[in-house]
Amino acid sequence: MSEKNVLFESEGKALTYDAGVLLRRIADGLCKGQIELDGESEAVCIPLANDVSMEIKIKDKAKGEACKRVLEIEMKWLVPKPE
Repeated sequence: MSEKNVLFESEGKALTYDAGVLLRRIADGLCKGQIELDGESEAVCIPLANDVSMEIKIKDKAKGEACKRVLEIEMKWLVPKPE
């Protein structure tokens, strides 16, 4: 059975501009080979692999008189196990 460890988690509402700033920070980190994010208690630095598997999806879901739109971005990569 594989172990799972949450290295960083963030959830909540944000202004579209602030979400863009966060995504730009992640994009800059992808270009540098490591993502640095500020968590609630401490900052985390996540090293990246040279190759990643990506999935980007935009979907709509009817919700009453409106439509809920969801953007999902998922990236996966392998790193060596810590010793």
